[in-house]
Amino acid sequence: MEYLGDDGKLTFRKTEESVLDADTEPNPTGSILYHSEGSGANNSAESNVFLVGFDKCDDIDPRKWSKWYLHYVTCVAVTLTSYAMISSTIPTAFAQEMATELKLNSWSVDLAISHYEICFCVGPLMWGPLSDKFGRRRVLLLCVNGLALLHMGCALSQNAAVATFVRILAGLFASGLLPVSGAIVADIWDLQAEEQRLAAFVFPFATPQGGPSLGAMMAMSGIGWRGIFWVSAIFGGVFAALIAATLPETHRPTILVRHASMLRLDTRDDRYRAPLELAPESKVRILAMLTHEPVLILLSLYFASMVACLNIFFEALVIATATFTPITARALTSPTVLMGALIGTILYELVLRPRFYLRRIRRYSRERVPPEQRLAMSIGATPFVAMGVFWFGWTLFPGISICAPLFAVLFVGISSYWLVFVIFAYTIDVYANITATALGCCIAASSIFPAVLPVISSHIFRVLGLHWASTLSGCLMIATIPFPLVLMRYGSTLRAKSRYARQ
Repeated sequence: MEYLGDDGKLTFRKTEESVLDADTEPNPTGSILYHSEGSGANNSAESNVFLVGFDKCDDIDPRKWSKWYLHYVTCVAVTLTSYAMISSTIPTAFAQEMATELKLNSWSVDLAISHYEICFCVGPLMWGPLSDKFGRRRVLLLCVNGLALLHMGCALSQNAAVATFVRILAGLFASGLLPVSGAIVADIWDLQAEEQRLAAFVFPFATPQGGPSLGAMMAMSGIGWRGIFWVSAIFGGVFAALIAATLPETHRPTILVRHASMLRLDTRDDRYRAPLELAPESKVRILAMLTHEPVLILLSLYFASMVACLNIFFEALVIATATFTPITARALTSPTVLMGALIGTILYELVLRPRFYLRRIRRYSRERVPPEQRLAMSIGATPFVAMGVFWFGWTLFPGISICAPLFAVLFVGISSYWLVFVIFAYTIDVYANITATALGCCIAASSIFPAVLPVISSHIFRVLGLHWASTLSGCLMIATIPFPLVLMRYGSTLRAKSRYARQ
């Protein structure tokens, strides 16, 4: 086993406990220990260390936890993702009420709401690397507690300036829940099980209409815009208490750091080290990944383009439902998107996964499946999304039954779920060691268009109209097909040249 450090190459060889130095106490937990052999005076500080890893330490390895507890942690991660996604869009149902009370015009309210999304372009780039460095639990607690307090600030704000400022900070803290929750799912499951549980994690990303739909129902109940922020703050407090009481650290390198620290304390031997402690500092990792990682750059562009197309479609969906009665719009349209994503999840688990991915796992039985094998599904799903968007845009006429565009919405919900799942699964598979950082880059890139859409959407639909704006969305979706084709053809070559990607 080799490790490249700042001072040169350090070679680690596995060392049995029976051949450790006589004055070193036996390892009480049965961890794998590696003895490093360095050369030269420059290596004196690191030339004689015992590298700690997982072996018999079932109690500290998250992947050895009981199945029911692993499912519980997965449910917590999915719930936190849904909480962050819903918090970003639920105030849209109260935009008119906020404008009246805070004395704002509609454009200013849209801008205030979009500020929350702007933070999704920045926050994941900060929270992802922090969780890869210091662990998931600390970052989650900080983000959830901060988000709960800032929702209280929104509920108590008395003017537009305070409401906008607090909303911006809330978006910054909420953005940390997305990459960290996905990284938790990748931390605790092995390859085959991870792929199944990731299907549940992706669900909130494929259903952006959940927030406006829930907000519309709460608006009908008369709760008011301040009440919605109080409810969000209460949920944030409950989630923070749940994390503090029931969710331990899941980041395996961070767990080994703590384990090595305990071994040093118990044995009074400073040679015990975790791999993360010996890794060279990477203060500019996020900048290096955004500029020198071609795989991540292509993935981010692909995800951003896809999300831009889907956001135009969902904005068209909101405008189209305004032509129907409010009861019909709220009762049928948004639940149809959710139903489509749910059907997409079921179809993937029962049909696509057994026939395609599990077959490839059996083919590559002695090694991990090449990540590029996942991308085949996205090549097939992209035309289906475009077809559904065209179908929706050109069936919005008074003489056509509402069932026609609703079936198109269902079609888009199913296929868009498959696209989002493929992108997240491929990202986690390629960047297994820095999952949160890689997911943060993709999420940040995909948040650029949603952040500016509330400002420019009125101009798009005024110039093009509902039908041609939907057509534009479908054409842009078709234009994204080359991204997975390039990654399938050259992905392995690009990964071989990467510093962070799995080979």
